[in-house]
Amino acid sequence: MNYNIHYQILCRAGPNSARLQFPVAARLALPTFSNVADGSHVSTDETDLTGMVLRAILTQQFNWAGTVSKLLSTSAATHKEVSLVAFGQDRYIPPTIARLKKCG
Repeated sequence: MNYNIHYQILCRAGPNSARLQFPVAARLALPTFSNVADGSHVSTDETDLTGMVLRAILTQQFNWAGTVSKLLSTSAATHKEVSLVAFGQDRYIPPTIARLKKCG
């Protein structure tokens, strides 16, 4: 299955579908981190958040360890608590990472 083709179709439909629209990153209420690569902070310059989300879901490999590590280091550096919001019934945080947060 070619996920890239499905990604392109969804990206073209996104702006025309009320169900598939995300705001530009500058309008997000909370700092947001990507779940791919090194879990980097989503730049407020990101204008195609819908495309970014679709790429993350359909064409890129998740890196939960990198994302959670980035969240925890940001929390430690800023002395602010962070929250992780996950949707669905599965447990998304591996137990080893969950224990890190409890011990740290």
